[in-house]
Parts: sequence; C-alpha cells; structure tokens
Amino acid sequence: MSKKTKIKRTNRHHKKSRARGGSNDPTNLVVVPTKTHRFYHAFFAEGTYPPDMARKLNVWIDSDWVMLALPIEDIKKIQKYLTQVNH
Repeated sequence: MSKKTKIKRTNRHHKKSRARGGSNDPTNLVVVPTKTHRFYHAFFAEGTYPPDMARKLNVWIDSDWVMLALPIEDIKKIQKYLTQVNH
C-alpha cells in the first residue's frame, strides 16, 4: 500500500515589504504556505501594512474587541510587564 505524500506549496514573503524599504536579505524573508501568502496580500492591499489595517478594521469591528498590530518585541515587553504586575 503506497502512502500519498502531501506536498505543501510555499512562498517567500518579505517581513518588511520592498515598497516600504525592505530588502531581499534572508533576515527579511520568511517561508509561508502559499494560501496564507495569497490571503495576506489580498487582505493587506499593496501599500497597507498591519497597523493601518487594524485601524481600519477597528472602525466597524465589534465595540467589545480591538484589533492590534504590534511588533513581536512590543508584545514580549507587554507580556513581561503583565507578568511582573500580576505577581
């Protein structure tokens, strides 16, 4: 009995878009599934990046929720602060 191998299609994605001054340096590239990559570019239109999109979505999103788009380093600082405050 042969086992089918599922091949995941992937793309390289620029963390900081070239339009915003990003480079093709390996530190600015990440490999993502093709479907995710397509969705990202459909959702975040050319010239728009996550913080801008979050501000736009917050106009009509449920008033009990807020969408944030923060760099990972900022999230880590917030987590560290909350851990210190809760102890």
